[in-house]
Parts: sequence; structure tokens; C-alpha cells
Amino acid sequence: SRNIAMGVFALSNNLTVNDNLALGHAALAANSSGTPNIAIGTNALTTNVIGNDNIAIGVNSLTFTTVSNNLAIGNFALNANTIGTLNTALGRRTLTSNTTGSNSIAIGDEALLLATTGDTNIAIGRLAGASITTGSRNIIIGDNLNVSLATSSNEINIGGILFGYTASSATPRIGIGTNAPALRLHTSTGLNHLTGIARFENTTGDFDLFSTTASPQNVIVGSIGDLALDT
Repeated sequence: SRNIAMGVFALSNNLTVNDNLALGHAALAANSSGTPNIAIGTNALTTNVIGNDNIAIGVNSLTFTTVSNNLAIGNFALNANTIGTLNTALGRRTLTSNTTGSNSIAIGDEALLLATTGDTNIAIGRLAGASITTGSRNIIIGDNLNVSLATSSNEINIGGILFGYTASSATPRIGIGTNAPALRLHTSTGLNHLTGIARFENTTGDFDLFSTTASPQNVIVGSIGDLALDT
């Protein structure tokens, strides 16, 4: 009881469970004991048998999943997912190649498009993180932005200007204007040595930090070099 099914083969295998919604050809077709689930669109959640608390809205969304707690909104969102759980995919073909990866968030057209087994990635923006395949724990925010390699983990790329390695990495670092930070904080203008690297400002004024020579010396903070200035 309390089930709604509309479409050829929608909820066609359901025997005893309640509180499922299946709208579309073969939506939740294999479901026998999973509940509650929402499947809207052709082949949405079509192979789910026992998975619970899934939401699939879009043609071929969560088509092959067999587990619980996934959210897919958009055609082909989380399409290949089998046992990955606690994923959120919002947008056309978001996380569409994911099979076993869990705990990832993809928002935007084809975000995390090729990710298969990586876990705990966050990608926001059209094609954000689209080149990642097996990398994990990455954060990508911005249109068509990626990490350094398809297998990279623990990287940050925000807006194509702020880069870094997350606290999960052995050497957490932040780079501004460089995607390969050498130390905990590394800034680069990409211009000549007289171009300001940083500005420090308070209520009475400000000053710019820049190098006066083409071959600046290292700046040492404390007993080890934690600040790299690169012109």
C-alpha cells in the first residue's frame, strides 16, 4: 500500500513494501523490498531491489544502483552507480560513471563526469572535476575546472586562482595564482618582480609586498620557511 506506479513495468516486481513512487517506463522495476524510494523517469532506479531512501529524477538516473541513500537529479545522473552510497548528483550526467565511489557531491552539468571509484569529492560547476577518475577527497569549484591528474587526491581548485592540498594530504598547502604550491602559502603573480604579490591593509592605510630584484631571496618566517614569494 501507499505505492504509486505509472508506466510500463514501473514497480512491477514489488511484493510487500510500501511508500515507493515510480513514474516512468521501468522505474523501480526490480524493486522488491526497498522502501521508501522515489524514481521519476525512464529506467530510474530500475535495477534497485533492496535499496532504501534513494531519489532518482531523470531518464536513466541511478539505473544500476542496488544500495541506499543516493540522490540523483538529472538525466543519466549516477547512471552507472552500483554500490556507491551517500552521493549527491544534481545536473545532467553528473557522476554518471560512478560505480562504487561514495560520499561525493556533484552539482552542475557533467560535474565529476568520469569519476568511477573515488570517494568524498566535491565538484560544483559545469564540468567541474570532469577529468577525475579514481581520485578522492578533492574540492573543485568553478566552470570547467579540474585537479592536476585524473587520479589526484586531496587537491583544491577554486575559481582557477586558489589551489592547494587539503588537510588529508601529507603536506597541506595553499597556492594563490599557482597550481603547484611549494610551501604552506605560495603566491605567484606570473608577472615581473616589481608587480605586487600581496597587499596588507588596515584602517589607517595599506602597503604592498613585492620584490625589488629579479632574483629575490627567500623570506623565512620562524625557524623554517613557511612563506614562499614567487614572481
